[in-house]
Amino acid sequence: MKNIFYFVFALMSAFLGISQTGIGAFSAHDGGFENHTANLAGGNATNANLSTTLWTTNTATNIVKVLNATGGRSGLKYVTLGSANGTAKNFYTPQIAGAFAPNTTYQIQFWYKSASTVALDASTVDIYVDNTSATQAPPIGTKQSVAAGLAPNTAAWTKVAVAITTDATAAGNFGVAGFTIDAATAGFSADIDDFVVYQGATADTSAPNDPGAITAIGTLNGGADISWAASAGGLDGGAYVVVRYTGVAPTASDDPNQNGIYKFNNPVGAGAVRYIGTNTSFSDTSLSPGVDYYYKVYAVDKAFNYSNESTTTTAVQSLATTYYYKGTGSLADVVNWGLNMDGTGAAPINFTDASQVFEIRNTTAVTLDVAWTVGTSPANGTKVRLGNNSQAAITLTLNPAGAVLPAGTGNLDVIAPVSGNQTVVYKSTSAISFGIIFDNNLEIIYDQVTLSSSTTKSFGTVTLINAANITFTATPVIKHITVDQASTLTAPTAANAYITIPAGGSVVVNGTIKIPKLTGFVSSNATPNDAGGDLQFVGAENLTLGTNSIVEYTRVASGAQTVTARTDYKNLILSGTTPKTINGPTAVSGTFTVNQTAPATAVTLNGDVTVSGTLLFISGKITTTINNLVITSTGSISGAGTNTGWVLGNLIKQTNAGASPSFVYEIGDSNSYTPLTLTFSGNTTAAGALGVRTNIGDHVGIATSGIDGSKSVNKTWTLTNVNLAGFGSYNALFMYSSADVDSGSNFANYIVRQFDGTAWSAVTTTGVITDLQASATGLSAFGDFAIGEFDPLAVHSATKELFRVYPNPVSNGAMQIDNSDNLALTVELFDVLGNKVLSAANITDKLFIPTIGTGMYIARIVSEQGVFIQKIMVKND
Repeated sequence: MKNIFYFVFALMSAFLGISQTGIGAFSAHDGGFENHTANLAGGNATNANLSTTLWTTNTATNIVKVLNATGGRSGLKYVTLGSANGTAKNFYTPQIAGAFAPNTTYQIQFWYKSASTVALDASTVDIYVDNTSATQAPPIGTKQSVAAGLAPNTAAWTKVAVAITTDATAAGNFGVAGFTIDAATAGFSADIDDFVVYQGATADTSAPNDPGAITAIGTLNGGADISWAASAGGLDGGAYVVVRYTGVAPTASDDPNQNGIYKFNNPVGAGAVRYIGTNTSFSDTSLSPGVDYYYKVYAVDKAFNYSNESTTTTAVQSLATTYYYKGTGSLADVVNWGLNMDGTGAAPINFTDASQVFEIRNTTAVTLDVAWTVGTSPANGTKVRLGNNSQAAITLTLNPAGAVLPAGTGNLDVIAPVSGNQTVVYKSTSAISFGIIFDNNLEIIYDQVTLSSSTTKSFGTVTLINAANITFTATPVIKHITVDQASTLTAPTAANAYITIPAGGSVVVNGTIKIPKLTGFVSSNATPNDAGGDLQFVGAENLTLGTNSIVEYTRVASGAQTVTARTDYKNLILSGTTPKTINGPTAVSGTFTVNQTAPATAVTLNGDVTVSGTLLFISGKITTTINNLVITSTGSISGAGTNTGWVLGNLIKQTNAGASPSFVYEIGDSNSYTPLTLTFSGNTTAAGALGVRTNIGDHVGIATSGIDGSKSVNKTWTLTNVNLAGFGSYNALFMYSSADVDSGSNFANYIVRQFDGTAWSAVTTTGVITDLQASATGLSAFGDFAIGEFDPLAVHSATKELFRVYPNPVSNGAMQIDNSDNLALTVELFDVLGNKVLSAANITDKLFIPTIGTGMYIARIVSEQGVFIQKIMVKND
């Protein structure tokens, strides 16, 4: 333990510690980040934008500077700092006037962890002795640094302790500390907590002496006076930290983390910090009358080394007068209350005087029909107590006009009964402000009521019935949730808000659950955190989505919302104004509704999505990327159109054996809805599927297709057959927009070509081809399809001098071929529309064509040495 000499030396130093919450000479550095309320602000090349109270950064671009509201090593908050690209980023503590001196050694310690997998280029801890102003252009002073030692793949909180001895640089107006993180191109970030700087030649690792005996005395108005004997040898630039425990005596190991930085009311194990300071006494407030409290006192120094605790030996309660409900009559009438446990005896004068407790007992069910004001504020110590530990559970029903007031005062405690679960039924829109809940199985029933709750309390069961509409905005803990078919639960929106489902908990949704959180619906985490979904199971997930359940992703705030990949969605709705990404293989057995009011193209698949019900387009498009949108044989698509939405990418429709695979494929590109209609002449003899997609631009092999790429439809269709068989032939109606068509095209000369992966073939068309559609008939194979003007010279020969057709014009049905190498040739003739009218193999020098009508043709001669094209005139009398 520290001796007196060291304590006196520390008091004489001007730089005892830089941390927060009054510990150390400078508390503004806020190394536990508990005073931060938002992500770190960023400066720029001309203005560092420093702060005297908050951490900041040198830039707002390609940087990681996130404040996390929960999950800190100590206290609640921590920051994630890093570089998102291959450049160094600077992170600055608040400015402290005259904080650092030249030629002086400072100790810096902090804790970090990192999920990054790629090594960073460098990381340093920095001190700037000579900062001049908050608006100074970076660099903000002479940076003096030492390696920070950050490393990737660091799963557990890890301590770093380093020292910097400043050089002779004269001190400026302010001192600033911080980090530099120089990441590789792939980026690097680390979670940081419990950052502190203090002056000393060596690291301080020994705690102050233990505090002396502690005394706790209950007072009126929900208070208690706490005092203790001082720590021998002093606090070495630190303070006393007092932790309060409610209801149950703390264990010996229920202590703060060594080097942990806490703020008032931060949790410490099962307790909460109630005092930080150098006095040896304080008056605590907000105690619930009739509840046992216990206290621990610690001495902590400038390096946040904690001593052993001094603990109260017995429980303390605040002083109050307790009145008991007689079991009948209105709760809001004083005549129904008395000093005796059966409700007899002297009644209270009113419900608002200080230091009163009103215990509801002697009944199993009670209804509140009016507004009942109990107490005036948390400070006056007056409360309602629901139940007791010697009687059975009570159901408290708040009818439409019923309320326990004042709102937000935490004036209703819940006691664990001897049997059953205490229950509160809401039929009123006025939420109870719960204080301490001792019944871990407390049941809340929302019955035909619309209500928004900001509670952070823990409940056993929450049930929504009879068209209840409940919104949670904070971080409640609920073991069991049930939503009936007519009701709606809206989960939290904020990044740091979510519903925790403890181990062994369950969620059953038969109605609607709305998900506005950026990170999606459900996750399972050992420790709930901001990165998880709106429902966070501790341990294994136990979620049941009923037959008529609806999960709606409703985000309208910023960011691209994650749609949690699941294969048990019954009905799924994507709405709101932010992009949605379905983050893996997903199945919807009922209706999948796309109702993105903006941006319209912002539903993206990161895995195959299978719909066995109806895919309903109201507003918005689905982009499949490399994945597939599969409509099963029981599924369908409704509402697709130019003004609603369609599929961009791979659309697959399944067909059962014995059924027709004739469908409209609701596809298009980013600009236009251009559906493809396939009509089959027969039924498939085998169960299978047909996949369709369209791509903008000419086919990569259009040069060999017989189509003029400069006079074509700039779109390609791909049809892929999976096991369909015996269906006969099919017709295809290809739709496209006029914007897809090359200017100067003559639709009258348009042809359709099919590519099977090896060769192109001609397709028979029917009807009139226009600038919006073309019909093909008699198809039996699948592959790629292209549309455009016939180009007789689409394939050019590198060996055209090898052959020559003569005479030209060809007459009397005899076509001569000059074939000097006597090669075996394949000869094809095409009319001017691109239709193949003749094909002959193994020709060497002469081909008889007496049945070919008079006209202009394209002769295509293929040999092992190349391809030759020649335009010829045929005159057969």
